[in-house]
Amino acid sequence: MEHSVVATADLRIADIMSPKIQTIAPNESLNTAVKLMSEQRISCLIVTDNRHPVGILTERDMVKVLHSNTDLEVPVSTVMSSPVLTVRSNLDFRAAYSLLRRKGVRHLVVTDNEDNVVGITSETDFRNHLGRDVFHKIQNMSATMDRDILSLAPNDTLSHALDRMILEKWDYIIVVENNKPIGIITERDIPTLLAKHTNPAEIRLEQVMTSPVLTVMADASVTETIAMMTQKHIRHTVVVSRDGDVAGVISQHRILELLGIEVLEDAWRMSEEQYRSVVNTIREVIYQTDAHGQLSFLNPAWETITGYPVETSIGERNVNFIHPDDQACYVARLNQLMNDELTEFKAEIRYRQSDGESCWVELFARMTRDREGKPIGTTGTLFDITERKAAEIQLKEAAQAEASANRAKSQFLANMSHELRTPLNGVLGMTDLLLMGHLDSEQTEYAQTIRQSATALMGVINQILEYSDLENGDAIAMASYFCPATLLKSLAELFAPEIKLKGLDFVLELDLTLPKFISADSSKLRIVLINLLSNAVKFTPAGQIILSSKSCDHEGQPSIQISIQDSGIGMSNEITQQLFSPFYQGDDFITRRFEGTGLGLIICKQNLELMGGMISVQSEENHGSTFTISVPYLEV
Repeated sequence: MEHSVVATADLRIADIMSPKIQTIAPNESLNTAVKLMSEQRISCLIVTDNRHPVGILTERDMVKVLHSNTDLEVPVSTVMSSPVLTVRSNLDFRAAYSLLRRKGVRHLVVTDNEDNVVGITSETDFRNHLGRDVFHKIQNMSATMDRDILSLAPNDTLSHALDRMILEKWDYIIVVENNKPIGIITERDIPTLLAKHTNPAEIRLEQVMTSPVLTVMADASVTETIAMMTQKHIRHTVVVSRDGDVAGVISQHRILELLGIEVLEDAWRMSEEQYRSVVNTIREVIYQTDAHGQLSFLNPAWETITGYPVETSIGERNVNFIHPDDQACYVARLNQLMNDELTEFKAEIRYRQSDGESCWVELFARMTRDREGKPIGTTGTLFDITERKAAEIQLKEAAQAEASANRAKSQFLANMSHELRTPLNGVLGMTDLLLMGHLDSEQTEYAQTIRQSATALMGVINQILEYSDLENGDAIAMASYFCPATLLKSLAELFAPEIKLKGLDFVLELDLTLPKFISADSSKLRIVLINLLSNAVKFTPAGQIILSSKSCDHEGQPSIQISIQDSGIGMSNEITQQLFSPFYQGDDFITRRFEGTGLGLIICKQNLELMGGMISVQSEENHGSTFTISVPYLEV
């Protein structure tokens, strides 16, 4: 779509904003938000309460939701970004763009004088209205593209991609094979993946990537490339060499970052009248101090936030308005600015208010110097974050209370389990003595029943103790040298009697390419395999069980992959989604028929994670299940 060319000096937010906004209430479920963003292909939802913006839900938030496996039934208010950055529709284009850049956000929510939402502006809106003449200022493709791009292989998991996107704060992943781009995953794809209830750990990038990916040659015109991106409504284009190898990525965010320098330089040349019109509209405080730290300029937002009149505050030292406990931090950072140790700084500090209270602000400051480089004052902004800080404190207190309750619960379970083990060992010991005595057949049957019941109860208690240790962080991985083939053969022999008793077939498949000896935690690996084999035998009334192994490579490290496949009762997709949750046992029928604590699989998962490994499951109701684990090792 072609936009009419208007000089950016004449543009206002009203000229570029979209009045077609999509809102959602804070108490609506996250699942509803996911469906809206997926079906309508929108980049954000504004969270409103009686038309007033209280937060925003963006694609970046959805990345965090999918990465953390957040329950989609929680209210939107628990995951939204808040407070939301709002502006008036008459705000100047350049000032709005400056605010967008400085705050590191991609959307500005537009409100009227009554704080009702009237529109939304995104990075794309700014790009579409800058005009081709502005893009001519960045004709160097090499300087424009991202070189240190985030790329992964097609067989890497979506979970790995999300880890990298969050850790390195990128909004895309290029999928590369033999240094050739074959696909792309962007933040825009995430709501759709959430709507499909995708499990990131079980999905490879080649299954969900957008392919083929749009590419341009390294010598292509930046202006034409940006025009093509605008026409096709995309935010990323891969730059390739003549051989088709990945050279970099042209991203909308990077383009606007470069253009920001041009736009802001033009803004500094605005007339005093225009400048003050912009400054008086912005809700955050803009201030200047002289060489003595005295306030020389303040906009009206100062009085809104602090309650002190601008007229009486001018000439006062800025540090005097800062909470006494935060003054030392501010002064230390200011000294670093003066000594050229920093070019600018941000700090979250408290400012005193006229009513005796204090408010939290995000302070940004930069040193102003004369032509000779001598400090002549500072320029900066104050953004009110009091509500955000209050929310952070509440979340921290709630997290601490939950952690304390969990520790108390785990300690209680551990104490109770230890208390139960002592008398139970006595029951087992005395039962063994009874069985060694002269009992008739009926007495022997009674004694054996007692021993079987006590042994089962001891197994439950041991599982609770192990789960308690894992939850408390008391468990550690202890590597030792062992032969994987010998371990698997011993497990086959251990379960042979029970498998034969049920009339099942058992197949052991050993990978001959596996090293004879490896270094890993054999004890924990044995516990995991016993648990999985026990489940396979328990839930397989007829058919066969296959225990197989093979060598594999996980993230560049050699690993052993072991699979346990059965032809048992299988599970529905709904059950497999929750299978590794503590105390989960599937449906009530299975619980009554097979019993158990619901801790076995979560103990397996936590033990494997402790060893740097992972577990996955594939299952179909009435057609059996396959549990696959992988554990990294050192070759001896």
